[in-house]
Amino acid sequence: MNLALLLLILSFAHTSRADEFPLGEIIQKVQCRADTEQSYALYLPSSYTDSKRWPIIYCFDPVARGSLPLERFKQAAEKYGFIIVGSNNSRNGPDTPLTHILRTLWEDTHARLSIDDRRIYAAGFSGGARVACGFAYTSEGMVAGVIGCGAGFHSQLQPSRLISFAFFGTVGSEDFNYPELRELDEALDSFDIPHRVETFEGGHDWASIELCSKAIEWMELHAMKTGRRTKDDAFISSQFAKYREAERAAQASGMIYEALLLCEAIAADFRSLRDVTEFEKRVADMRDLKEVREAVKREKDQITEQKRRVGQLLTARNRLRSAGETASAPDVAIAPTGIETRQPGQSINTAGDESEARRLALMDLRRAIGDLKKKAEAKENTAARRVARRALSQYQAYSFEMTMLLFQTKRYALAADNLEVEAEINPDNPRLLYQLACAHSYNGNKKKALDALKKAAQRGFKNADEIINSRALEPLRSDPAFQKIVEEMKKKDSKQS
Repeated sequence: MNLALLLLILSFAHTSRADEFPLGEIIQKVQCRADTEQSYALYLPSSYTDSKRWPIIYCFDPVARGSLPLERFKQAAEKYGFIIVGSNNSRNGPDTPLTHILRTLWEDTHARLSIDDRRIYAAGFSGGARVACGFAYTSEGMVAGVIGCGAGFHSQLQPSRLISFAFFGTVGSEDFNYPELRELDEALDSFDIPHRVETFEGGHDWASIELCSKAIEWMELHAMKTGRRTKDDAFISSQFAKYREAERAAQASGMIYEALLLCEAIAADFRSLRDVTEFEKRVADMRDLKEVREAVKREKDQITEQKRRVGQLLTARNRLRSAGETASAPDVAIAPTGIETRQPGQSINTAGDESEARRLALMDLRRAIGDLKKKAEAKENTAARRVARRALSQYQAYSFEMTMLLFQTKRYALAADNLEVEAEINPDNPRLLYQLACAHSYNGNKKKALDALKKAAQRGFKNADEIINSRALEPLRSDPAFQKIVEEMKKKDSKQS
């Protein structure tokens, strides 16, 4: 891919850029010339001109919301002169043609915009963060840095000395991927890869406008350290003052661990730009303080507890599923990591034991979820609440990804089985019941599909047009029961409006 990108850069280096885009505003959709099915959202700073080259950030959202990251980055992009691009095609899922999307996006932007190839960056949220990291890794040095929100590297891309890009991560204190970003922070430390991981109060989400600005400022510092852009003493001094002010505030508030982290950031981020000897010494002195050791232990204990809780939920859930199987069940089993083949000789419950085993398993799972929900709904922001919220959202993410994988691989019987379990746990969730109806319909079971669809409508599913236009539910459209469900849904909508 490196050679291909290099050839593209050379081929577009002297291309005349006749396109005129509005400046200082987000353009929702720019169609790619080579493939009009591909498009991107675009933000050009008000000062943009073709007479100079500009840094660019390619953004990737897990559900192809191209303009969403531009809303978060545009304030800093305007201030520091960055082009921001958000793919309208990149999304989570095994059927997404990422290589084609990335190549088309690169070609079109390089043909139409004046880009500084020394300062190309990628950003993404959740699965989009993994796309951004993969994009940077395969470019072999042509992407200078990645801003990863709520996730880090793909499981097939491990931190190593081969990583050539800087990494700025953001993660919410209640994000289920919090352990992943903390562990990635340590791993990048061990390989001396330039990085920073910022935590904010919140869950699984794109970074805030403030954090996106901080990420761009951090990348600018890194560019000055590496010679990708000329040093700006006024900017460096301003950033140094911000860091020191934050560190002093932490010290004054008795937040010793936070002060240590800020001292570490100053020592790492300003090395070769300022004399950081004082901060390196303070880091060495503070690491052995009792307050710091206790804070590190608390964080590790919380991560361990989150993993224990999630493991408890998944074990109970798998017991519930296996309790409903009979000897004629498919020779596969759902595991926390996806779909795996059942081992030869693994026992399967007999039909006689099925009802009682399933009842007990469901009771255990509901009890475990209920306990976590109670802790998650606490008013006070405690470690127990953060762990509970992270564990619940991680469990829900596992279940959702598992269902989507089964749909995408057309294993509709297993998808229906997975959703049946979730419907037993959350019987009043209309969206879940709608998905169950789709799975049963794809699997050819009209009776169960209509029953699930009826329950979805009763529980509050309101989008009649989505039901009518659903490809999954197409086999049901001529059925009087389907038509009755739609008509009753429309009547409810008209009364409410």
